[in-house]
Amino acid sequence: MYDKMSFKALIELAAPPTWSAGLVPVFLGTALAFAFVGTINAIMLLCTLFISIALQSAVNTLNDYTDFIKGADSIDTTDDINDASLVYNNIDPKSARNAGFFMIIAALIVGIYAITQTGWMALLFACVGIAVIVVYALPAVSLSYTPWGEVASGFIMGGVLTMATYFLQTRIIDFSILLYALPCVVTIGLIMLVNNTSDIEKDQAVGRHTFPVCVGRGRATMLLRVLIFASVGLVCVIVCVIFFRGWCFLPVMCCAVFIAARPLFSNDIIPPIRRFNMQAIGSVNIRLNFSYAVCIVLSCLPVVYW
Repeated sequence: MYDKMSFKALIELAAPPTWSAGLVPVFLGTALAFAFVGTINAIMLLCTLFISIALQSAVNTLNDYTDFIKGADSIDTTDDINDASLVYNNIDPKSARNAGFFMIIAALIVGIYAITQTGWMALLFACVGIAVIVVYALPAVSLSYTPWGEVASGFIMGGVLTMATYFLQTRIIDFSILLYALPCVVTIGLIMLVNNTSDIEKDQAVGRHTFPVCVGRGRATMLLRVLIFASVGLVCVIVCVIFFRGWCFLPVMCCAVFIAARPLFSNDIIPPIRRFNMQAIGSVNIRLNFSYAVCIVLSCLPVVYW
């Protein structure tokens, strides 16, 4: 017998600590819209935030559902209650699957308003988002079980979501936004990299071929550390070349990011400290990209900082 889905279990499935992967691109896309167009639509910003949180929660929920039915999450393979809500709360996996679908429907309902305000291109972005959730999280295809999970999550959440937010604010399709979003693409991909590196043994046991499983913990950890430096460097280059009047905030960003990243350079990426490493990379993502957005906004203000 399964227990009823509780609010606590639902929140654990939605995994709020990962929401930064959905929130950060929205604020970055809004900052870019402000820089290039000069206005911000507050209502559209709130709608986009809701949609991104709902879709991120759906990905997390459906991914847990897939892990459970494929045997990746069990009492024997995980001792972290926050990483296996279906196991430790004795929830019917069908309830989790239905909750994930409900989150998608909630995002679509709010998305209808965005579509009526901005046109059919918003529908295209919505279809891309839903297609990625299906391909990434559901068991029939489950991209998260392949070496491409980090690249897919980084590109879609960091790149396409930033571009979609920019479009909803400006009604302009501008593919150059994908270039401005590269730091966000990298750091969101790193969230998945840390998660999968922590779970190497568990994933190997169920035949899951993630990138860290393929290259090993040592190389995955080295890549993580290199890409943290690369993401900081990308922001510094983009700000100094394109948004140069926001340069004054870069030292603050560098200090904040490397303080947050310190555990990732001193700790191994292993299961017993998975939660702490995930908190660290989540903080890196937030601090770097919000600082980047601040630099962009500062570059638009009629003040000379040097």
